[in-house]
Amino acid sequence: MPSPPLVAVLALNTAAFSVALACAFMMRRNMRVNVCTIDASIDFESLMHDSCYDAWFKRHLRCSQKTFHLLCAMLRRYFPVVPYKKYSFERAVACTLYHLGSSGGFRETALALGVSKAWCIVNVNAVIRVLFLMRAECIKLPTSQAEWEIISDGFRQI
Repeated sequence: MPSPPLVAVLALNTAAFSVALACAFMMRRNMRVNVCTIDASIDFESLMHDSCYDAWFKRHLRCSQKTFHLLCAMLRRYFPVVPYKKYSFERAVACTLYHLGSSGGFRETALALGVSKAWCIVNVNAVIRVLFLMRAECIKLPTSQAEWEIISDGFRQI
């Protein structure tokens, strides 16, 4: 039979090995699949192209990243490219969508996207003005029974 000091050393070694093994398993991280929150200090432009943020887009902007990019492409022709601006045009569109989809107001929108409240108010209003001007080309009601049936068939496919 081993001596008591040897048993104590063996018990301590076993405990230390068990703790080290548990820590090794706990420190292993899986790849991020869906990210539903962003830190305001994160560069918004970098997450626009990362597919793991699609859940954030759907939850807060009420559209997928693909739809967001299509909307930005439609709106871009109305906004001149200004190289010295601190925040991008895409961030202004994101602020607008976030503001329209939440009930928190401009302060919440500005905080969520890491901009000032004043910048948020100015840019959200500018994007909404352009959306108002685009209403004739984007909103069209069917004028015949055949057009209504095409639309209803499209809804059935969803």
